[in-house]
Amino acid sequence: MRLTTADVELPSNKQEQFCWDAGLRGFALRLRRGSDGRVIRQWVVQYRAAGRQRRMIVGSAETLTAAEARKQARRLLARVELGEDPQADKAVRRERDEHSLRAVVRDFLDSKVGNIKPRSLELLQFYLLEGPHLKPLLGVPVDKVARKDIAARLLAASKASSAAVCTVVSAPAHRVAPKMGILGMATGRARLSPRGNGYGRLCVRLAIME
Repeated sequence: MRLTTADVELPSNKQEQFCWDAGLRGFALRLRRGSDGRVIRQWVVQYRAAGRQRRMIVGSAETLTAAEARKQARRLLARVELGEDPQADKAVRRERDEHSLRAVVRDFLDSKVGNIKPRSLELLQFYLLEGPHLKPLLGVPVDKVARKDIAARLLAASKASSAAVCTVVSAPAHRVAPKMGILGMATGRARLSPRGNGYGRLCVRLAIME
């Protein structure tokens, strides 16, 4: 039958049942009995990719009508026809979303414990985690942080400190590196090339790689 409503009852002797749509192959209404006895209704799609059967939730029948779910299911199944695997892509996206810039920064800071002076670590924590410099980006998945985003934060940091942003700057390393270079290095978006000049200072080249 063609699914037009989610108002379908689950037989009392079953814990789960699929009602497959007659018009769109792979589209179904899934009925499942929860631990509290309540029947959970979800729209799903089922397909094969890379020799394996996949099943993906389109959405809850409480929030999506049959027509809305069918429209979304058609999009997902069209992607399958084009050789994609929506369920696998969703899992990859979920895993990447767990790796936010904040998580990368924390790992970076943890790697510096015991390897640099306590005061230097405090500066890094401020510039990368506690201060305003990276705050807008900390919750963003690291693979979605673009070079232009890092460049914008570097510019904002320099304006906040009344310092000019230059391609090459000469300044004490403990001031320049935390504020500018490390900000980009933590995400692999910028690069520092130190050159000692014999005076305890570094010529730091900040390369925003477009």
